[in-house]
Amino acid sequence: GKGREGRDGGVSEGGSCICSRLVCEVLLSHLNLGNEMTWREFVHLIRKLIGGVDYKGCRELLKALLTKFDHLPPSVPRHQMLALQQGKELLEYILDRNAALLPAYFALDELQRHYPDKSHSPHWMLEGVVEKLRSEMRITADVVSGIVQPYLLPVIGVSNLTMSNWILDPQRHCCTLKGLLPYREIFLKPQEDLLFYLISQPNSKDVIASILNLKREQIQPNSLVEDALVRLVVVAMELAERYPEAEEKHSSAWMLLANCYFVYAYLQLVGVASVLEKLRVKLVQREVTHGRSYLMWSLLYFFTNNYHAKSMSPTAWVQEEFVPIMNLYNLLYQDKEPLPVPNTSSSSCVYDCSMACLWLYYKKKAENENLTLPQLTPHIISKQIEWIEQKLEEVTSSSPSSISTANDYTILLLLNAYIANEKLYNILLDSTLPPLPPSP
Repeated sequence: GKGREGRDGGVSEGGSCICSRLVCEVLLSHLNLGNEMTWREFVHLIRKLIGGVDYKGCRELLKALLTKFDHLPPSVPRHQMLALQQGKELLEYILDRNAALLPAYFALDELQRHYPDKSHSPHWMLEGVVEKLRSEMRITADVVSGIVQPYLLPVIGVSNLTMSNWILDPQRHCCTLKGLLPYREIFLKPQEDLLFYLISQPNSKDVIASILNLKREQIQPNSLVEDALVRLVVVAMELAERYPEAEEKHSSAWMLLANCYFVYAYLQLVGVASVLEKLRVKLVQREVTHGRSYLMWSLLYFFTNNYHAKSMSPTAWVQEEFVPIMNLYNLLYQDKEPLPVPNTSSSSCVYDCSMACLWLYYKKKAENENLTLPQLTPHIISKQIEWIEQKLEEVTSSSPSSISTANDYTILLLLNAYIANEKLYNILLDSTLPPLPPSP
């Protein structure tokens, strides 16, 4: 061959010229480790001729050589090791940057295609050669990607902050990467921590839409956003268990969560039934005696104020709201005795009775639409429901002037329970208003 002087070099025979690439391809196709002498001679000749092959041809020869090694058995007799070592040296020569046969990026691209994951590993003789190139290219990958990028978090509310650094891949939800470089594993994983951080921040919906590169007409439920919302709920429930006395802080946190439901359900970034089912799975085998009351209150707040849900057909809301909620109830409320009557002098009563209020809400909603709920009144909340109905009777039979709302949350609790009953709701709401002064 003509060596490095030209890429059109070939083998001359009787005045004619045979392309070096063609000769190398034929030799590679006839490589057979069973014939050790032929193998060694062919590999030696390929090594001499490959300098006359252009980079595209070298890439095809690299692919053929890797395929040849893939078909070799893992156990090789001792007398064939020298021939195998010679094949390894040929691969090293093709990948050698100083030989300049093939750009390193193209060589790496071919290796990535040939061995895309751990289940597709090279022959043990080639592992060191392949890993060496990958290690060298990881430096390039770090320079291109920015090694600390996955650990950086945007500051919400800064007007001149550009979101381009955090835009995620629309399919894999990982960092946006260029090319098939050997990036660090953290770059290739879905950025769950980033979404969790953003969804826990107030006024972050626009940032989330930006980094997910969402267009209004293309928005649909996003599993990563659903998982982040579920994770946030689970963390809030665990904090409620750990610090049950911090009621005021928990109230603020769960109000933020309820507003998150509104925002992301309205934007159609989450499916409500999907979120509730994922939450149920996450809460299996967890003790959440205090957190369950806050959860049910947040769901009551969401469903009784969700105008989109109010327009759903009866069959739809039963399957997408009531059934998932009762699945959560069956998991979280496994008490042997009915829940006690709440203390209405404490604001915590609205949380303690949230499940009973949810039941009464759906019961009245079903009556309004001539439906029968697919479950009888649960025994665990039966005592609270009887108490709520008794309190309703007392309030409605009293004159508005005799009802005191000072340090008493009975009316607020009843408003939660009977929001689906428009007539009773208006009566209860009127009882909270101060009496009008007498006309002059």
